[in-house]
Amino acid sequence: MNAWKQIVAGAVAAVTVSAGAQVPATPSVAELAFKDGKTHFRSGEPMMLEVTYRAGREGCFLVSDTTPSPMDVVEVTPTDGTFRWMQGNGNGSDASGWGKLQGNKSAVMRLTLNDLYRFDEKGTYTVRVRTSHLRCGEFGKAKPEELTTNAVSFDVEPFAVADERALAESLEQQIRASKNEREADRLAKELEYLPGDDATRAKLSLTLNEKTFYPFGVDLGDSLWIARNREMVVKTLEQAIADPAQVDGASFIPMVLELKRNQTKPSVQCCIAQGAKEPDNVAAQYMHEVALSLPQRTGESRIRAALSVFEADARAAETNPALTADYQKAREIVVTHFDEINEYSVETVLRVYGKYLEDRRLVPDLQRLIDHSSGIFTNNRVEAMKQLQKIEPQGLDLDLVQEACTDHPAMIKDVRDLTATETLPHVDECLGTRLRQILAQPVGTRMDLRLDRTMEYIARFSDGSLAPEVLKAYVGRDPSDRRWSQTARGAALCYLMRWDTKDASPLLAEVMPDGVKPDQFVLFSVVAPAMPSAVGLRTYFRQWIETHGSDAGQVVYLLSQIGNAKDREFLKQRLEVLHEKGESGFSKEDGRLEVELVTAQIRGRTWDFSGDRGKEISRSECETAECKTYFRVE
Repeated sequence: MNAWKQIVAGAVAAVTVSAGAQVPATPSVAELAFKDGKTHFRSGEPMMLEVTYRAGREGCFLVSDTTPSPMDVVEVTPTDGTFRWMQGNGNGSDASGWGKLQGNKSAVMRLTLNDLYRFDEKGTYTVRVRTSHLRCGEFGKAKPEELTTNAVSFDVEPFAVADERALAESLEQQIRASKNEREADRLAKELEYLPGDDATRAKLSLTLNEKTFYPFGVDLGDSLWIARNREMVVKTLEQAIADPAQVDGASFIPMVLELKRNQTKPSVQCCIAQGAKEPDNVAAQYMHEVALSLPQRTGESRIRAALSVFEADARAAETNPALTADYQKAREIVVTHFDEINEYSVETVLRVYGKYLEDRRLVPDLQRLIDHSSGIFTNNRVEAMKQLQKIEPQGLDLDLVQEACTDHPAMIKDVRDLTATETLPHVDECLGTRLRQILAQPVGTRMDLRLDRTMEYIARFSDGSLAPEVLKAYVGRDPSDRRWSQTARGAALCYLMRWDTKDASPLLAEVMPDGVKPDQFVLFSVVAPAMPSAVGLRTYFRQWIETHGSDAGQVVYLLSQIGNAKDREFLKQRLEVLHEKGESGFSKEDGRLEVELVTAQIRGRTWDFSGDRGKEISRSECETAECKTYFRVE
């Protein structure tokens, strides 16, 4: 919807305040007017207000936000004949824009009145705005100055029925014929404000039969909230929910629930999954109707309806027998027609509901995703591999080789632990070739992401054959070479510590907390691709922790990210050594170290004792005030 706009043009951009003569302080003002001086409107026409701010002194600025602003109260009188369809004033953020104002300059912010009010009766109305956008003083600390604008009167008359019908039909035709998404959205905004029945039919038509610019539909905004005939909207959407001809009728359930429960639009949408454990609630009944329609559906309508039922009932069906039949029917369709799931949806289905889809019949479809998803669909491959790991892990190593050698591999954290295999020798050739191609580019070439990923995959999956090349490239890199980001450097150190600990240890020492070039982000990148069996790194970190006492907190964390059960026991022993100081001997540094040691006892990459067990560990192990405060130990 239209909203308070970003501060406009040069008047609102940050400006340099002149160091000349001081401007005497005078009251700041905010003046209200309709854009272009227009004060006569037909109901449903955009009513654009402009608030002009003039600061009374130097050092003032405006803060803007993105929705009908909580920093503004828009008052319209009389209230008879109006309907405030938007609940409250919105939920804007003060952080989206700001600009300085000079004492003798002005700036304008705009609001479309239709974004808050619908006008149902002919009449003369008056509007004024109480606004808190103006601040004077230090940015971030200055308190808002509430200003009240002048009142402005305007006239509203109803659209002639025939005129609104013609306009609504024309707008729908133009939207459907449009080849430009931005233009179609602009036309939809014009249609959105029209409140009459004919306009509502056009809105419903575009809702039930979307105009799309794949994969997105034209944005109809809050069209159905602004519609005057609420009964028509609800009845039409209710009929569409379980209509087999409606591709995605279940998606209308949240809207129908909101329209029935609230006269004005709430700030937070309801969720069809809320309360789905209760078989007699309205949302569950709607979803049951969708489930009953599944046998009559085919193609995209079938898979999308089945997904809606499956996702709504999956968790609740475990404890609610009333939902079991619907859930099982939907799940069977999802499994047997998995290849029909939209490519933009399959990642979420697997990531969120994978535990309910551990079925070997999915293996061919999962393999297809791994073999043929590319570009922006990297996460489809990732989730497919994770699902295969659960139901048929044989052959996954070959998939990981394929992933490592693709032009756009997944982030290392997503595939690092999908196999217990320590090296995949088949990746050496492709990764070595890519590394040489990247490093053959001139210094300063912006290819850091490719080097990041390449080096991370080398660190995780390559054997030691590339160690001489990596060592030479790391040591000989130009400090200005942007390809060698912190991620690339960390991954290189990780790899070298695995296969050439003697030469790598001095290089790692440089970036440690006590090194000549300490860099915690490089260190985090060292452990990101590391295997728990990374003996060189683990040994190095353990020795460092033993010799650095209370300053070892960061390295305690690093060890927990690559350690195994023996490392957890080592960290437990360090905690016991710390406790030997006794309460009277603890320093603040000891407290910070204890926080890291206790955290490491609870969570590590290869262990997780969070939840109640974690609370028990923190209660029994925390002795310093810092640790008790951090874990809220009473």
